[in-house]
Amino acid sequence: NLDEYNDVNFLAGSSIGGFRFRKNTSCCSNLTIGSVGTTNGVTNSGGGLVWIDGAEGITVAAPIVSGGSDIKLDTWNIVIDQPIDAGAGSVSLWASDGAITGPGLITGLTSIDLAANNGIGSIGAPLQTRTAQFSAENYLSGDIAIINNSSPGPFLNVLRAQIWGGSGQVKIENTGAMKLGADGGELVGGVASFGGGVTLLASGSLTLDNSVYAGGGDIVLKGAGFTNNVPVNALYAPAGRWLIYVPNPDSVTEKSDLVATLYQYSTLYPGSVA
Repeated sequence: NLDEYNDVNFLAGSSIGGFRFRKNTSCCSNLTIGSVGTTNGVTNSGGGLVWIDGAEGITVAAPIVSGGSDIKLDTWNIVIDQPIDAGAGSVSLWASDGAITGPGLITGLTSIDLAANNGIGSIGAPLQTRTAQFSAENYLSGDIAIINNSSPGPFLNVLRAQIWGGSGQVKIENTGAMKLGADGGELVGGVASFGGGVTLLASGSLTLDNSVYAGGGDIVLKGAGFTNNVPVNALYAPAGRWLIYVPNPDSVTEKSDLVATLYQYSTLYPGSVA
């Protein structure tokens, strides 16, 4: 437990019962999770929170693994080149002055909570996640782009995914069903981009219990089935339109106040629509 501010820029460690590390901002700009001797990355095997405060940035160049307990990274910028694996626990990543990027798989089967100023993945390079519940907030610029596998859970519950500034896009793709959960207390619906478009893709069914807002583009939804449980303003795209791709009309079980102006058949996502 290195809870004092430490003058290092390279970290590896193994613990039983939790791991806490804080880096001194006056020492070095970036903290790299790597290998030291025979210790590769950060491993916690006995429960308890793994919490790493990386000052101006964290690069995950070696795995961070916790045996079912939660993992938290708190820093300015996060690059994930190797896995972050909390098993059945939760993962919380906060990049307060930068972005969260990288190809490394993030696993937190209970939940993953992401927050950044300048992007959470990108449309060209989405983050790879595995969880049953997801939330993300991006404040200044950039996209929210996620490819998730919700197995072994029955679906991905998206509590919120919101971009507050810039013209970034929200794109969330899930292997399995997807549900926009009713989070409560939010100023807008569960998924929103105030300056861009929103795309939600599920290989299983797609259910809305909260609304979708796209301030600068289209709303595009795809699922093996579609259910809307939001009574009014479920889909709002003042600068564009909303499109729903389903296998056939019978795949739509509830529309509430959604009234389509166009039905186009034999068009699979991402096929063009008139």
